[in-house]
Amino acid sequence: GFTAQVTNYNASFTWNASSSVGDAEISETGLVTVTGLAPEQSATVTVSTTQVGFTSGTGEVVGSAAMGAALVPVFDEPESAVDGFAVQVSNYDPDYTWVVTTTTGVASISGSGLVVVEGLTLGQTTTVTVGTSRSGFASASEQLTGSALTEAPPLPTVTVAKVELSTTDFRGGDGDRVVLSFTAQSDAADAQIDGLVIASSGALNESTEVGLVKVFVDVNGDGAPEASEQVAESTFSADNGSITFEFSEPIVLITDSIRILISYEL
Repeated sequence: GFTAQVTNYNASFTWNASSSVGDAEISETGLVTVTGLAPEQSATVTVSTTQVGFTSGTGEVVGSAAMGAALVPVFDEPESAVDGFAVQVSNYDPDYTWVVTTTTGVASISGSGLVVVEGLTLGQTTTVTVGTSRSGFASASEQLTGSALTEAPPLPTVTVAKVELSTTDFRGGDGDRVVLSFTAQSDAADAQIDGLVIASSGALNESTEVGLVKVFVDVNGDGAPEASEQVAESTFSADNGSITFEFSEPIVLITDSIRILISYEL
């Protein structure tokens, strides 16, 4: 809001104040106070006087609220990655417009205030500038310097082991049959399988005698394919050919082994 002093205030008169926007009041010393305005919002205040034996009088004054204080970004500690770093803006407010730039690489900010910098080489440092703006408020910006990891972390080791099937006697008309079963296990909790390639050879003509080839993650460990466990499917385009599966969601590996099943539709 704003205030305005009535310079010819006389306490012997009755004074009233009203505002076109927000609320207005006048003190016993003639100070008019307007509240309830948005930053930089203007209002017209009408002040009136009455006293027995005198003509009523009115006067107007136009004022506006001050610009709101700027929101200066505050950062948490940055976390380095192989090709950049990420840092959270701890005072992120979605009511503001946020702009992020970087001297090197590419920078972006998410809808939750996470700033991500990519495109750096190992050990490379860059300065990020994050700016805020909002109608009625002062603009602000703050800088942060971060860097990529100095060396790439070791890749996880994934161990794959074939699981023997109870039978390998498959015939046409059998329907969905598991033809391959194996386990996968990682020595770290951040490994994943994004795709899988299988190749086939032998007397069976995969292009004419095999229908859908499906991939399952055997969550319950019973060795039987279930619809809820299926992660991909495809077909052979040629006899003794191969299929490349690209999973829409990666198979996340853990330090305990998981079992993967491949089935043929016979």
